[in-house]
Amino acid sequence: MDLHFTRLRNRLVVLVLLVIFPSMISVIFYASWAQRRAARLQAQETALRVARLAAVEQERLITGASYLLMTLAELPEVRERKPAECRKLFADILKKFPYYTNVAAVTPQGDIFCSGLPNQNQPNIADRAYFREALHERRLGISHVLVGRMSGKPNISIAYPSFQPNGPVHAVVFVGLDLGWLTTLAARAELPPQSILVAFDQQGTIFARNRAPEKWVGKSSATGLFKTIIERKEGVTDAKGPDGIPRLYGFTAFDHLSKQSALFVAVGIPHDVAFANSDRTFYRSLLVFLFASLLAASGTWIGAHLLIRRRLEKLVATARSLGEAESEEVATSAPPAPPRSTDHFDQIAAEMRVALQKATGRQADFAAMIAHDLRNPLQTIDCAASLLAESGGEKDQSLIGMIRRGCVELANTLNEFLDFSKYRAGNLELTKETFDIGPFLEHIRGKHLPRSRLANIRFQLALDPRIGIVSADSKKLERLFDNLVSNALKFTGEGGEIEIGARNKDGGIEMWVSDTGIGIAPKELNILFSKYRRASSARKIAGTGLGLSICKMIAEGHGGRISVQSELNQGTTIYVWLPCGSAGYSHELESMAS
Repeated sequence: MDLHFTRLRNRLVVLVLLVIFPSMISVIFYASWAQRRAARLQAQETALRVARLAAVEQERLITGASYLLMTLAELPEVRERKPAECRKLFADILKKFPYYTNVAAVTPQGDIFCSGLPNQNQPNIADRAYFREALHERRLGISHVLVGRMSGKPNISIAYPSFQPNGPVHAVVFVGLDLGWLTTLAARAELPPQSILVAFDQQGTIFARNRAPEKWVGKSSATGLFKTIIERKEGVTDAKGPDGIPRLYGFTAFDHLSKQSALFVAVGIPHDVAFANSDRTFYRSLLVFLFASLLAASGTWIGAHLLIRRRLEKLVATARSLGEAESEEVATSAPPAPPRSTDHFDQIAAEMRVALQKATGRQADFAAMIAHDLRNPLQTIDCAASLLAESGGEKDQSLIGMIRRGCVELANTLNEFLDFSKYRAGNLELTKETFDIGPFLEHIRGKHLPRSRLANIRFQLALDPRIGIVSADSKKLERLFDNLVSNALKFTGEGGEIEIGARNKDGGIEMWVSDTGIGIAPKELNILFSKYRRASSARKIAGTGLGLSICKMIAEGHGGRISVQSELNQGTTIYVWLPCGSAGYSHELESMAS
């Protein structure tokens, strides 16, 4: 027994895990994806912000150097080429501005005659493009990244001519702008660990890098990253750098006064650093999920024993006892065997269905027997009352009428119980025939018209002239509408109105019985078709609470449906929808309408 139940319990645990595992894993992976996406955006925004900061700072330095050169070009020491005086001035400038690699003045032939650096070697710079641009176009000239011939450092050289308006150029002054300050920007910006800041020109030559500058500065790189940055100029991307490490990059370009001076700066944050928090959260969530799954499995294991096994044994015992009551083949003292497999479950369920059907059938047989045994005395009483009515006096007639009405009501109650028991036991046998619904409803109205006139209730018939025909059991459908019309007459006061009608709707025929009676509270509409349940507004009037349940069984047995609309003290309308028997229409109704 324990072995069989253990197998069942194991399958239940697996089922629970199969239910919770996909949904929880989906939630965890979606949350991880969302966190990584947010981390990616945050890292790229940080990188782009630092790159833009570097660009702004570089522009500020170049602008400041340009103003300095314009001022120096106007000095007599430069115009008149006085080496001693301008050398002291340039040396003082280098002390005050550490970002300058050199400040010097050059003849139009390219010979340096004054420099802030104490260097005996005075090279000629006539071959430099920035010098020729300043000399010939008489404006600022800005170079690519160059290694200074006097300073030996990578720098951007900026030159400006000294000249009189409409006169010749006397000299050219230039300044070398050291790019080493970019390597300190990453530390000042407090970038995450292992992040890089790299600056390069449009040829891909690296001239500044905060990590391992001695390895990378001065080298050219043709990687896809640099090509993307040069093409897009500003934005974010996810790529591998020259060192092969995948990073999230933000980059920008700054162009300065010269066609040759396109420079780029990029800041990259490694994937491992950018996604560290999201990955850590993901693994923690997995651990929590595994722990929760273990708890769920343990709870299912224990709960299956405490909550399911005992009740399952009672269920099995009940099924066995139901079968034993019919067949008397198994001793009542035999202990019930627990289910060994799903097939065994199906077997037990089938046995219970058979036993339930038999029990319900016995209940229906018992109800039929009771109804039969009660009908005979009722018929005797009714017959005796009818004989007394022939010989009795006027005073006795009212008493005899009360007796006969009581017999009719009791007979109707017995019929309701009998019908309900038969239908509930699955004995709703339909003998279908095709007929026009119009004459059928006329017949129903004619049956109940005398009673409505006696109660001073107006009884109307409303029919769509193109009403469809139905295929139904006319006797059972008549029973349905007898119940509905009887209820309407019962709950409608003197001077009220009842309407019975039909129309085509939703591929079928919708029929209704409407009254202006006491109505039903909205909160009680959902129990109206339950057996033995009656609306509170109808409890003062005699009834069993089975009539509408029988109506529902008949409607659904025909493949239709029944519904109700009502308001308290405003009347009630009950709708019955049945599928059409064919696509034709009632020609008799058309002739009646015409």
